[in-house]
Amino acid sequence: MSMLWISIGVLVVLAAIVLVGVLWKSRRRGMSVSSRVKVEKALSQAMNQQDPVRRVWSMDTALDLALGELGFAGSLGEKLKNAGPRIPNIQAVWDAHKLRNRLAHEHDAAVSQAEIDRAVRILEHAIRFLAQ
Repeated sequence: MSMLWISIGVLVVLAAIVLVGVLWKSRRRGMSVSSRVKVEKALSQAMNQQDPVRRVWSMDTALDLALGELGFAGSLGEKLKNAGPRIPNIQAVWDAHKLRNRLAHEHDAAVSQAEIDRAVRILEHAIRFLAQ
């Protein structure tokens, strides 16, 4: 009789380990399929912007959407603060967001094409990473 209880205990422990593994794997994914579709659509639309300034703005908006779909709330700045450890190269993402703000608020901002291209690459990488 005690061997039966030991076997049941072992099965319960194994089932718990499997359940924790499944939950952990799904938690790491983070974004639902429908959210991924929305984010990928926003990213595609941003990348297709012909005007470089609008491309940066749209990429910033797509990043905001991705973070919102992951459950982060507030302004993009607040979302970045809260999601910071989750995003690789967070300082570069902050720099890209600051460039977007300069472009939005300083109408005579002198920004090189290289700066814009770098910001777009950084934002694209962050968005794709979050949408995994």
